[in-house]
Amino acid sequence: MDSEQQDDARAKRLDRLVTQLHGYHIGYLDLRGRHKARYLSLLLRWKRLSKDFLDVLQASGSIPGDTSVPVYQAWRRFMEKWHIPHHIAPGVVSQKIYGTLHLLQDGSEPIFQKQCLHDLPIELLREVFEHAQPDEVLKLASSSRLLRLVGQPFAFRIRRIQLRYEPRYTTSDDGSFPKKKWLKIRHEVYDQVKYLEAHPELANEVQVMHIADRWRSQRDTHLAHKAEFIELYKDIMPGVIDRFSRAISSTPRLTTLNLTYIKINLPMAQALSQLQVLQSLDLFHCSLVDGAAGFLSCGVVHCSTTTHLRLTFDNGPSLSMYYILPAFPNLRTLIMGSLVQPQSPISPPPESIWEDIQFFSTLERLTLNYIPWYTLGGFASWFSSKPSLPRLTHLKVHSRLGMDDADIIDLLSTIERSPLQVLIIDGLADGSLFLVDIISLKLPSLLGLTLYRRHSDRQGTTSLSEWPHPTYEYADRLSGFTKLQHFAWNCKTGYETEYTTKSLLHFEEGEFPPPPDSALGVDAEYHDEWRNDHTADEDHVLALPFAAACPTLQSFAVGSHPYREKVSCQIKRVEGKEEFVVEPERISWVTGGIYKKWDVMVADGNVGWTEV
Repeated sequence: MDSEQQDDARAKRLDRLVTQLHGYHIGYLDLRGRHKARYLSLLLRWKRLSKDFLDVLQASGSIPGDTSVPVYQAWRRFMEKWHIPHHIAPGVVSQKIYGTLHLLQDGSEPIFQKQCLHDLPIELLREVFEHAQPDEVLKLASSSRLLRLVGQPFAFRIRRIQLRYEPRYTTSDDGSFPKKKWLKIRHEVYDQVKYLEAHPELANEVQVMHIADRWRSQRDTHLAHKAEFIELYKDIMPGVIDRFSRAISSTPRLTTLNLTYIKINLPMAQALSQLQVLQSLDLFHCSLVDGAAGFLSCGVVHCSTTTHLRLTFDNGPSLSMYYILPAFPNLRTLIMGSLVQPQSPISPPPESIWEDIQFFSTLERLTLNYIPWYTLGGFASWFSSKPSLPRLTHLKVHSRLGMDDADIIDLLSTIERSPLQVLIIDGLADGSLFLVDIISLKLPSLLGLTLYRRHSDRQGTTSLSEWPHPTYEYADRLSGFTKLQHFAWNCKTGYETEYTTKSLLHFEEGEFPPPPDSALGVDAEYHDEWRNDHTADEDHVLALPFAAACPTLQSFAVGSHPYREKVSCQIKRVEGKEEFVVEPERISWVTGGIYKKWDVMVADGNVGWTEV
């Protein structure tokens, strides 16, 4: 910065002080805020400045405009002390100071800004952070020093520690394996864990932790130096897993823990047992080290506080996680399966640990995703090995290929004594009337029922499908339910033509306008107007026989592919009468609507019910 720029900055310093004081008394907008503490600080500086200014006048006995040597020297000392450039005339400085003195002597009170977060007590600030979302906590804590001090423990409530995978490090510029760069990523994990251990006051505030091994998920991908990468991975993983275990041990107040691609050993299993308030555990593509099944079966791990468990399998080795089930005797929500079709079939837990699994008496919500149809009998045998499921209220069974009605009936026979409220069977092979009769006979008190049929052996997703019987016959079967409020299926209806009855009436009257054609350059406004007038969805007509057969039905849905639109019908009834009105509503899987209450789709990423 040259001398001219320094003089400009010094000249603005006096102007800024005077302007800020005027702002407090006049009350115009000040982006920095008119706070009392800041005003007192400015006032203290002003008193020092005005005192030095008056001392100069008193010592020189003359006004600042005098050019005598004593006055000039006194004035120069004053200018240097307050960093005022010498090119500014003394009269200008005098005018600004006298103007501010008159303003303060007039008796006008400063106008302070209204109450803000900084004016609240620390206890109330903690309450603000307590109810803020994680991203809001970070924004608040970054706004000021005070809020940073108060919000730092809350910002640590969610921690992410991962051995990240960097695609840029696959090869060096000279074509060699960049080992040092990969080791640097390992040290990042070490530093994060070391920081937690060195700050127990922050580690005690962590409630949600995500631990991920991204290297393991990339071992089978194409790499320029795959052999070197795998060798390095084997060398460093014992130390990394040890750091992951220490991170869990240093955060005793964890309530939610997500492990991704982690190979669980004995120290990590013991660290899980030491968490006294852990409620939710998500194991995504995790596996056990060799010999882990032995120490797990001996009761080394015992997580009595964990009530929500999700096991997401990848292939054969990850199925070893079944041996961890006996460690959770009080589960209320259990999600097992895969997000996509796994390489190895997902079978029931080994029969050798059935007796050790104790959570059947507390289980309320169970989700089985991507279960092969030929393993359904094994799950039925597992359920029947227990006395009952006295608290089970939600059950979802999903299979990519169709499941036989006989296997479904065998499975339902094991839970017919449970107080089931919501049943979802995604992947029927037959879809017979007999199946609906059996469901209404065994589970007459259902509140929600969803049935999706596979059209053929080649259909692996939930799309519209033709059912073997007329729709009114299925509607008649709903009369066996006494409390049913929601019914959804994927029946392919005959109401899929774009032209509705309103369109036909316009056609008979000779007033039917041509449909929009993008090739003709029709504008969007005409397109929307045409669709509103001539393509009103009539799928709600299908809900009429179902609403008439089941007097408690409140909603009806026709489901298709998860990313396509669905037809939803709300059924509103007249109290005390048998009259009802069906109101159609078209929504997508992404927006959810009533489907979030009755069903959680695999494609949403939420492959199971929400936590109880």
